[in-house]
Amino acid sequence: FDHVAFGYSTDRAVLRDVCLEMETGEFVAIMGESGAGKSSLLKLLPRLYDVHAGKVKIDGHDIRAVDLRSLRRCISFVPQDPVLFQGTIRENLRYAWPGVTSEELARTAWITSLTDLVKRLPNGWDTMLGPLGAGLSGGEKQRLAIMRALLQKRPILILDEATCALDAATERTLLARLRKACTDKLVIVISHRTSTAEWADRVLSIDRGMAVETA
Repeated sequence: FDHVAFGYSTDRAVLRDVCLEMETGEFVAIMGESGAGKSSLLKLLPRLYDVHAGKVKIDGHDIRAVDLRSLRRCISFVPQDPVLFQGTIRENLRYAWPGVTSEELARTAWITSLTDLVKRLPNGWDTMLGPLGAGLSGGEKQRLAIMRALLQKRPILILDEATCALDAATERTLLARLRKACTDKLVIVISHRTSTAEWADRVLSIDRGMAVETA
């Protein structure tokens, strides 16, 4: 992020002169009060919005000069309320990787602490979900969405409050396993929980529209 400014209207800046560099292999926590601009900052990466000033670059390339489909194939984005489809759990995961193997399902299920859940379900991976993932709890939906993002094998993984429905112990386990499994990715986690910082290489706070490194 090179001197980035952004706002949803011309008379109110959400982000002001943000200068920030993140590297592959880093686990970065972004924290701050509600409305500080955390989600807005990261929605600029896949160009859900465009900057008003400055540049966002990946590998030195201004993302506005990159084919949009190509750009988004580099990024997995898991929101607080993920979208799941009516169908089986396996079908929801195959959306990320049609050729997913049983071994890869088992590995990513372990990372996201879903192994025991799948064993309990009547038909395992082939258990049917209702519309929007009906049949799973909020935390189970979030973990399934994170698992789907991991199966996409993209170099940038963004979790936007995507663990907020998990209890503290489950979140700790998931973040610890993600930390070890994603050394080939840039992982960015937005969270209100201060415990998230325990697993981060760096902690950034968004304060009055600017990024401040706090740890």
